Amino acid sequence: MEDCLIRETKKQKSFILAVALSGIMIMMNNTTVSIALPSFMEIFNVDVRTVQWVAVGYMLPLGMCMPLSGYLGQRYGIKKIYLLMLTCMAMASLGCALSWNFLSLAVFRFLTGIFAGIVVPFNISMIYYYIPKHKQIHFLGVSNMTNAFGLAVGPSLAGMLLQYSSWHVLFLINVPLVLITVCLARRILPEQKGSEVTNKVDFLGILQVCLGTGLVLLAFTNLEVWGIKSYKFLLMFGVGICFVIIFIWRQKRIAHPLLNFAVLKSKAFAVTVLVNSCMAMILGITGILNNLFMQTLLGFSPIKAGIAMFIPSVALLLGTEFSDKIYKKTSVKTLVVGGMALAALGNFLMSSCQMNTSLIIIVLYLSFRYWGLGMAQTPLSDYGMKGISQEMAGHASSLLNWSKQTATVVSTNILTIILSLNTNRYYAAATGSKQVVEGSAVYQECLLQAVNSDYFYLGVIATGAALVALITIKKGKEKNA
Repeated sequence: MEDCLIRETKKQKSFILAVALSGIMIMMNNTTVSIALPSFMEIFNVDVRTVQWVAVGYMLPLGMCMPLSGYLGQRYGIKKIYLLMLTCMAMASLGCALSWNFLSLAVFRFLTGIFAGIVVPFNISMIYYYIPKHKQIHFLGVSNMTNAFGLAVGPSLAGMLLQYSSWHVLFLINVPLVLITVCLARRILPEQKGSEVTNKVDFLGILQVCLGTGLVLLAFTNLEVWGIKSYKFLLMFGVGICFVIIFIWRQKRIAHPLLNFAVLKSKAFAVTVLVNSCMAMILGITGILNNLFMQTLLGFSPIKAGIAMFIPSVALLLGTEFSDKIYKKTSVKTLVVGGMALAALGNFLMSSCQMNTSLIIIVLYLSFRYWGLGMAQTPLSDYGMKGISQEMAGHASSLLNWSKQTATVVSTNILTIILSLNTNRYYAAATGSKQVVEGSAVYQECLLQAVNSDYFYLGVIATGAALVALITIKKGKEKNA
């Protein structure tokens, strides 16, 4: 397997540039569209439940297809699948930009999510497959920093484009990014033959994991509308979980699994999956909470809210850079526990914000949580991945991203429902009425309390993750060598 390593420094720089550009594109696909949802409601004349499919139609297939990445890369070759999926992403993004009605936009977003779901795990697995061990942590740090950059510029860029240009450009910007990435990857990725251990594609496994994951995520996406006791939710969730359980059971018993769960035998990787899922929960609902606080409560315009979020997002980038710089001087345990503790502090501080809290203080609190998450993510990922063999890196990355995406969707919808329930509960306690009057001063205050409650819950999750890391991660500088 060593002959697959990229050893030339110039080619290594081109490699990380390709990974960085694809990461930026994936992150911007999430953040730019989310802030544009109110605009799409007006443009296509659809209600809030319908317009959510622009976001949900991307997130669902993203989670459904992530488990396929490791298998496809191993069977057909990483380079071939990576280039094919990137090209398909460009075509789907172009389709989004040229959409003639809301249905066509939702369909092209769904296709974009399918291709992106297969690309995302490659961004980590390729680092551990193509890059020499002594440089892997640095390349992982650079990849995480560029992802943070995409997160940082996404809302601001979307706000500016919507105000000064057209919504079509939100999707067109993907096309040149993909073209550059494809050109770089085609030139520097080593040619690799796929595995010949099996001539059959595991269509049954693909059906099981896609259908199971899709049903679970779709059930939680509609949880607020249906209710947790609704037969629709219970049936969809129950059937989805059954498919996932059958998929896991079957994969552990076949010779050439679609997703190899043997990687979970590594305690370090199992801990990484758990803590990484907690980090996904913390980030998942952030966009909703921040938009409610800054736009609904404080009355910021989309562009002003995007600019306000730019500094905390840059803190995520700087936290990643900080951990990359001191990684070899300290332990993984110190960085992960310290980062999650700082994220917990930021969330607890946000839970105390009031309507008259200054924007500077809000940005500072958010920066604490983002810096902490940035500080923890690179050493955590390296801690889990460096114990995985080179040929299993694709499966490990697929599983890591699959769990992260599932945690994001499930927790976001649960916390959104809790947000709504708390708003109604606080309103009833304040007025004695169950009939909520949106826009009133009392409603605004109750919504603020509900947003604060969600931030408090996120603080508890971050604290739990810090404790798990404290107890389970072994301390020792030699681990970072």
